[in-house]
Amino acid sequence: MSVGRHPDELVPGVDHAVAARRKLRRLRNELQRQTAGVPLSVLSGGGGLVLIPHKAPAADFGPGDRDRLSQLVVELGRMCGAEVLAAATAAPPEGVADAARLAGEVREVAEASGRGRGCTCSTMCCSNTS
Repeated sequence: MSVGRHPDELVPGVDHAVAARRKLRRLRNELQRQTAGVPLSVLSGGGGLVLIPHKAPAADFGPGDRDRLSQLVVELGRMCGAEVLAAATAAPPEGVADAARLAGEVREVAEASGRGRGCTCSTMCCSNTS
């Protein structure tokens, strides 16, 4: 996922690193609150990688799951106060590395094409309206 700047990160005289850390703390807290299991993340001020556990097999990931993921991206953006662009794909444990690379590539294409905030996936898109 890519995470845009919080308005506090743009204010002169504000410690932008502190504002970015607060943004990420709010994002991580909301991610933990909204997901079952323990999401694993490697995030910096501009975004990073998040793995969200899902009880059903990856092959069963369907429209309802996509809708929930779209709503999660909306909530993450709202709670952290910044635009969020995320790419997602479902994968079994042995396919996580390839899925993470694919999601990263899809996010890069979405970002380069001006997709704007939201969630893009190998099979779906989500957006936030922060």
